[in-house]
Amino acid sequence: MIERFLDTRHSANTVDADGCTLLHWAALNNRVQLTKLLINAGADVNLGGGAGKQSPLEWALAAKHYFIAELLYKNGADLQYKSSTTGLDVLHTTIRNVCIDSNAVFLLLFWGANSNSVDTDGNTPLMWLLKNRARDGATLSDQYVDVIRMLIKFDSNPATFSGSRSDGNGPLHLLGKLSVVCRRSSGILRFSQIFSDFLRFSDSQN
Repeated sequence: MIERFLDTRHSANTVDADGCTLLHWAALNNRVQLTKLLINAGADVNLGGGAGKQSPLEWALAAKHYFIAELLYKNGADLQYKSSTTGLDVLHTTIRNVCIDSNAVFLLLFWGANSNSVDTDGNTPLMWLLKNRARDGATLSDQYVDVIRMLIKFDSNPATFSGSRSDGNGPLHLLGKLSVVCRRSSGILRFSQIFSDFLRFSDSQN
């Protein structure tokens, strides 16, 4: 049916009422063969869709369809693609998912996503996590620790910050505040893991 649809001169980039393409839905529903068919028919792998104007790659990663994600990446999915509505790139979008997926974050970093990219508020992914997802020992779960450590290992520099941040705090400031809270909770071990990674990062830069 899809082949017939495309053969009748319909574009592979046709969108629905929400601005989503067939490639978005194929990625979300793990339709490997359909994804390949659409790509071969000229589907734009970097076309934003839905209210958030997210790319098919972002939809695939949100659904944990890693094979589809790799297929899109190998066929030109732009890791620096930014939504025209949120201003977020793929890595920023991925770390903001309610249930953060460390596998998706690793894939993006391994493929070359910029770990020091900034959002519209001047936050790097590391800064955003420290500010919004790791405020104290209770919220500093193993899952977030894994992602924070991963970001540092992939060169997200804890010693730098964007001047556009209104509070003037960088990752080091946020880590310092977190250490005080964690000392009074079970989060001290998790914090020590992050801080040891930061020290290794600092040594590697000297």
